[in-house]
Amino acid sequence: MVKEDSVIDNSHLNKDIFNGLIRFVVTKKKDGNFKVDDNNDFGENVKKLRLALGVDKIIAPVAEHSSKVVLHNEKNLVAGPAGVWRTKDGADGYIITTKDQPAAVMYAVADCPCVVALAELPPRDYALGLIHCGWRSLAAGILDNFIEKMESFVDKFRVRRVWHSLKILITPGIGQCCFEVNEEIAHALAAKYKKAQQIRNLYKLRCYIKNKDEAILVDLFKILWCYFEERGVRDIVAMKTCTKCSGRFFSHRRGNKERNAVAAAFLPQAFPKISEPKRAGGIRER
Repeated sequence: MVKEDSVIDNSHLNKDIFNGLIRFVVTKKKDGNFKVDDNNDFGENVKKLRLALGVDKIIAPVAEHSSKVVLHNEKNLVAGPAGVWRTKDGADGYIITTKDQPAAVMYAVADCPCVVALAELPPRDYALGLIHCGWRSLAAGILDNFIEKMESFVDKFRVRRVWHSLKILITPGIGQCCFEVNEEIAHALAAKYKKAQQIRNLYKLRCYIKNKDEAILVDLFKILWCYFEERGVRDIVAMKTCTKCSGRFFSHRRGNKERNAVAAAFLPQAFPKISEPKRAGGIRER
């Protein structure tokens, strides 16, 4: 697990996790309110975000706690507040490639963790995904939809290569310490992520626990971690900080109406060519 330091400057994490290919930002309360609509301070705050990301164009998909993941398409964008671009329809996952740069993707959040994902698309392209991972989206299957979209970039013989190259960052969100849910929510998540619960039994870790008062507490970080781990993703990092009890972030469950920003963009540079294993004897890599 990684402790985040300065918010607007996460350059050390960008280099360590993503090999300096992208820049991501996670804001805290001290950075201001990043709620896109009905926010008089959004214009000034988004200026800081543009400086931190190094891009002018920011795409803020309309989050609806759905399972919908979309690929970047200029035709599906409309102008929003402070020059930020919005999607015409709701989308809780958004994917851009190096062909789409320079552009950043941003979600305004308050307790939901996000996943920042970087994958190689041989021979030269890269894909950057940002997923808004509230419990409703997770229960509805947003991670499966993300996988399907990422695999659509390559032929079936390169799918395994994409997943072996994938780098995952899980941003701060509400922790198991504070995420109390009812039985209906717990059952919905357990039914969808049975394997995520089982895979960690070897390490005596569980995604769902009951405390002494019989409250059901869910660990979204572990659900996300285990989901990608069981699919062969080797590079996973979690900024495991609880947005509710840490006091450093806006939190819906603490009664805040303001929002934190999670944003990511490719750095403007020439991307290295991706080397592919040679196929000998006419046998395709599987």
